[in-house]
Amino acid sequence: VSNYMESIISIKGLKKSFENKQVLVDLNIEIKKNLITVMMGANGQGKTTLINSILSLTDVDSGEIYINNEKVENTLTLNQKKNICFISDNPPFIEYLNCLDNLKYISYIYKKKIDKNEIAKILTEYGLNFDNKTLVRDYSKGMRTKLALSFIDIIDSKIVILDEPTVGLDIVSAEYLKNKLLKLKDKGKSIFVTSHDTAFVSGIADEIYLLNNKSCTLLLDDKKIIRNTNLMSEKLLSNINVELAI
Repeated sequence: VSNYMESIISIKGLKKSFENKQVLVDLNIEIKKNLITVMMGANGQGKTTLINSILSLTDVDSGEIYINNEKVENTLTLNQKKNICFISDNPPFIEYLNCLDNLKYISYIYKKKIDKNEIAKILTEYGLNFDNKTLVRDYSKGMRTKLALSFIDIIDSKIVILDEPTVGLDIVSAEYLKNKLLKLKDKGKSIFVTSHDTAFVSGIADEIYLLNNKSCTLLLDDKKIIRNTNLMSEKLLSNINVELAI
């Protein structure tokens, strides 16, 4: 039996620069089906640029990106868009609406026929009260993250991409996020996360890449084999070893 796992997003030889500054050089990444793949890296290393390249929100200098074996061109095809739910670090909420009306709006935008009771059920699952009249502009960071995560259930795509989802979260909300992503994986979602939160990463990741000095290195593969330990911080290495021992 082959151990090969099919990639749902494949990135080959990706190069990206802004003016004369190179940001990404010869990136090769395989984001595999039904796994949680994490891209680590300090701020300014190009993690958001990589996501923007996958989503065709920025032009690349060279290289190829495939989503579900379909090549990404200048803009994503309708099929590619349907396959991806992207949760940015600043989700597109309508600030003057409450949580229920925000989800109604998202379901309308994505042409999802979901009734009020189903939306209420989704909100309850994410620890949000659908009767709460509080406007989103008055939400805490943790509540905003939970609302953003509820978009995943509405959009119901095969691929979920999250950019630095733990920034600003308290410990309880970060743990909630971790458990939610693991449940989404169990439902068959393929998840790609950018983060520099070592404790969070070690608790969710099937594969870990490190983006550093414009290049990308695989640190942990899907067989839980740790590679390139010399590039890992002691904190990350110890966290991963703890998770693997559990």
